[in-house]
Amino acid sequence: MLLALLITYLFSIASYYLLESKLTHLKVIKKQASKTVLVSGLSIIAVSCLAVQVGFDKQYRLSLSQTTNKNVWSPYTQIPAPPHDLALSGRTMYVFGDSHAGAYGKMLRQLSAETGIKVVLFSKGGCGVSNLKNPVLISANPCNEQLSEKLNNLKNNATENDIIFMATLKMPRFTTQSSIKPSNFDDVLRLQQDTQAKEQRRLALNETLSVLESLSLRTQLIVLDGPKPVFNYVAFRCADWYSQFNPICNEGIVQPRSSVEELRKASLSSLSVIQKALPNITVWDPINSLCNAETCSAYDGDLPLYFDGDHLSGHANNVLYPSFKQHIFDMIIEQKGRQAKAPVLSVVR
Repeated sequence: MLLALLITYLFSIASYYLLESKLTHLKVIKKQASKTVLVSGLSIIAVSCLAVQVGFDKQYRLSLSQTTNKNVWSPYTQIPAPPHDLALSGRTMYVFGDSHAGAYGKMLRQLSAETGIKVVLFSKGGCGVSNLKNPVLISANPCNEQLSEKLNNLKNNATENDIIFMATLKMPRFTTQSSIKPSNFDDVLRLQQDTQAKEQRRLALNETLSVLESLSLRTQLIVLDGPKPVFNYVAFRCADWYSQFNPICNEGIVQPRSSVEELRKASLSSLSVIQKALPNITVWDPINSLCNAETCSAYDGDLPLYFDGDHLSGHANNVLYPSFKQHIFDMIIEQKGRQAKAPVLSVVR
């Protein structure tokens, strides 16, 4: 940071002495009429503004950063729409959650393209019903009214063959995209275990049970995502050779799986309670696709699994897709099995 300030200061000094002081005193400029100087100055400003605009528009081509590869880094890349005659056309998947629901976007679009399932996504930061950390359907939450409206629409529109996918951040967050320094793992774990956090989790669990119970009256095909690893590291800010000295990059990209599992315990406990109360609810847990037996990494070889400290990358969506697709297929196969065993009532005349 100090180096950046020094470089900025040196450039400002150079600009003053080499441009502002000397340029205005050049004889060739002094000889020009005021009108000519004014028009020339305005033209230079206009061209400069245009150049800056073009630079921003073409940033993905001009940037030196690795993160411009959107297919690898971004979960929001587009996939061609599916044809109308696929096996599961006619079903809708309602995806409901915070920004982490949106971070599954590439995976969801791939599912739609391959199966014909229509995906309806509601994703908004801080609006994560089923986050299992704190309640969101409360008056103090700015999302409360919008969430209630969306849930009511979901209850009115979902059918027994539709799927509801509740996706949220269920882990304590180490960093934000703008964090300057990494957090302390022990401090995060201690905060998760204090009395207030436990009470918030209890309220969040009750809220989630209430929502899921009402949604289960519409469809039995409801899936929650399990808690994913979170990192004390902001991947996109540490992706390039010139950003390696950023303090937020000091913690590294790998953490012991045992530490991740310690942070997952609270959410897994709540998910267990939910499944006992509502046996139709299934949990798709991405952790085995993101971690090996010993460690969890923000990278899969040279490719990022995370965009920041907790949002998935485009590559991670590719990695998780086979597991998620299989989970959805298993749910549908089980539903068809139940429907086949259901007794057929004949009408006696």
